[in-house]
Amino acid sequence: MWRANQVTTRNRVPGLGKNCILGAATAIVLIAGSSVTAQPVRLLVSSGFIDSVLRYDGATGDFIDAFVPAASGGLDGPEGLVFGPDGNLYVSSENTDSVLRYDGATGAFSDAFIPAAAGGLNAPEGLVFGPDGNLYVSSFFTDSILRYNGATGAFSDAFVPAAGGGLDGPVGLVFGPDGNLYVSSFNTDSILRYNGATGAFIDAFVPAAGGGLDGPRCLVFGPDGNLYVSSRFTNSVLRYNGATGAFIDAFVPAAAGGLFGPFGLVFGPDGNLYVSSSSTDSVLRYNGATGAFIDAFVPAAAGGLDFPTFLIFDNDDDFDGVPDETDNCPFVPNTDQTDSDGDGVGDVCDNAAFDNDGDGTANGTDGCPTDPNKSDPGQCGCGNLDTDSDGDGVADCVDGCPTDPNKTDPGQCGCGVSDDDADADGIADCVDNCVDAANADQADADGDGIGDACDDCCGGGMPMMMPLMLMGWKWGRSRSRRRGALRRSRG
Repeated sequence: MWRANQVTTRNRVPGLGKNCILGAATAIVLIAGSSVTAQPVRLLVSSGFIDSVLRYDGATGDFIDAFVPAASGGLDGPEGLVFGPDGNLYVSSENTDSVLRYDGATGAFSDAFIPAAAGGLNAPEGLVFGPDGNLYVSSFFTDSILRYNGATGAFSDAFVPAAGGGLDGPVGLVFGPDGNLYVSSFNTDSILRYNGATGAFIDAFVPAAGGGLDGPRCLVFGPDGNLYVSSRFTNSVLRYNGATGAFIDAFVPAAAGGLFGPFGLVFGPDGNLYVSSSSTDSVLRYNGATGAFIDAFVPAAAGGLDFPTFLIFDNDDDFDGVPDETDNCPFVPNTDQTDSDGDGVGDVCDNAAFDNDGDGTANGTDGCPTDPNKSDPGQCGCGNLDTDSDGDGVADCVDGCPTDPNKTDPGQCGCGVSDDDADADGIADCVDNCVDAANADQADADGDGIGDACDDCCGGGMPMMMPLMLMGWKWGRSRSRRRGALRRSRG
């Protein structure tokens, strides 16, 4: 990966860049006519020191093959990986200053899509096809982002000119949710943001050394909308607010799980985060929600892996550059995602007979034409499973007590507690200050937590007998007096 004849004063690190874009994937499905054939998702990894791209089972991590054999097509120092709109695999060949193209199905060499040094390319790192369909490449030694025609490979322009915005050693590239281009600037320990349409510098989204960033390589926006960055010299993955760039945390702490020399980042089909540990020749997996270490998904040197750099899941079934989980027509190429009627199904496959989501139900009768798990919105709507954890017939998405089979609303007592009302006064026993005596107003004159209706202090309970006894005594006494008076008058 080192270029022997390269003369530079920079701290050149072998295998610096990568296209770090790919989110969580769904199962890949191919449609041929009306038939559906499931295929496994696979993980592709650039192996820098053996000049090949290795392929692993996306579910188990087992080695499958050298998808791109060693030095195929002149590959020397593979870095960035991206599937193009034509369905083929593009690989940046760092030491030949070129981008090579391989058959997306077989891995066979096609051509040098970007010939050596075209447009001034020098040490290509990250690759990404932009919203305009063109290919963007980070040129490490010219401190620029170069743009090439996405169909022909012809040089278009320096989208980000040399040192634009202070760029120094560009590596990872990603177009963010806001449509702008984010670039890791390795030698300034920062993440820079550029206008996605013009390339004009916007800001240092993550300022120099923000959150302890040291040697940023890959970057990817996660399922939570935040930005994740591999920090080479701290052996960690840092997380930043996806809207403001503010540091959140070390999502993967230093050396967690044996991480050493983190490089590529990708969220996999299971929602977890995969990180290439370049110095341990492995790919490590971390919980996508907590960052906790799970396992060495690809163990050290498995399949001959030596200095892993870029990672990519082949989760784009039609290879149009749009991942299956967000593609409005995942089995027919449609990079522009045109959807004229706004029904969530791309124009190129928007007809009643087509099965857009590959679930065996044609669009015309499919209530959820882009959700392979549902053909009816059900209780939770398309795109959301109708999981019923407590088996009460009410899906969790609308169940106020998803783990209490006896309640679908917390009521007065909350989930897991019965709302029994022994005195039928409309106040559940759990909160009734007088359980056995109806008292809807819950009056409690002395504030002792016992309702007046059953409190000795205030006319309730046994003390009521005393006034009655007193009244009876007074009445009997006056009656005796009347009888005495009568006796005297008769006498």
